[in-house]
Amino acid sequence: MSSPVLSVVIPSYNRARYLPACIDSVRHAGVLAQIIVVDDGSTDNTPDVVTLLGSIDYIRQANAGVAAARNRGLAQALGRYVAFLDSDDTWRPHVVDKLIDGLENCPTADVAFADAMVHDSASNTIYRLTETRGRHVIRSLPHEVVGQGLRMLDRTEFFHYMIDRNQVFLGSAVVRTEAARAIGGFDTELQGAADFEFMLRLSYRGPFLFLDQPLADYIKHGTNMSADLDHMDQDFALVFQKLLVKCSLNEM
Repeated sequence: MSSPVLSVVIPSYNRARYLPACIDSVRHAGVLAQIIVVDDGSTDNTPDVVTLLGSIDYIRQANAGVAAARNRGLAQALGRYVAFLDSDDTWRPHVVDKLIDGLENCPTADVAFADAMVHDSASNTIYRLTETRGRHVIRSLPHEVVGQGLRMLDRTEFFHYMIDRNQVFLGSAVVRTEAARAIGGFDTELQGAADFEFMLRLSYRGPFLFLDQPLADYIKHGTNMSADLDHMDQDFALVFQKLLVKCSLNEM
């Protein structure tokens, strides 16, 4: 295919049943995209399902974890922009194009992100992710309005806010491919917090654009990596150890 504007990397491990809805949502998002499914050593019928889903760049690797799978997809991305969508999540139509337009018009920003809707099967509730992470604070951060509901957040203030708690749902973000590669992609020593560390390093690098509108639907269930609280706590501790090494925090 000719080089697309956007590449969407979908790591998957034994999630064949979720892939059709995930891929269909990308195809109806309003942007022509290269879809890359990275099968991280699945033992279910993922290869058969992908074959039935049409034009997809399918990569199969021995099980190495989600960070390695995302990096494998990043290496194959042809688009100027790249997004990382988990196989059990979906996109809403005509939102991702606004993020791409924002990045096209704001060359100093490497990331544009939107909100996400959380579908919590345990409590049978649906809510905005930013409502649990301080949406009012994001709204009050110093920013510049750059059109179509997009705000360019002050780099220093947002970076400090990110250190306090991750504000970016990876599945609702679009990243310049060159920026994702420049920082080395995802740290494969991390699993559940690899997305947090990735976004922390990007927020250290430059300003983010924020759209106060949901893009992704995040399906929260018992098999999410975030459900393993002990492992997540260990990962978060390791994130901050790595941040001290990788970033000169006295510059912020």
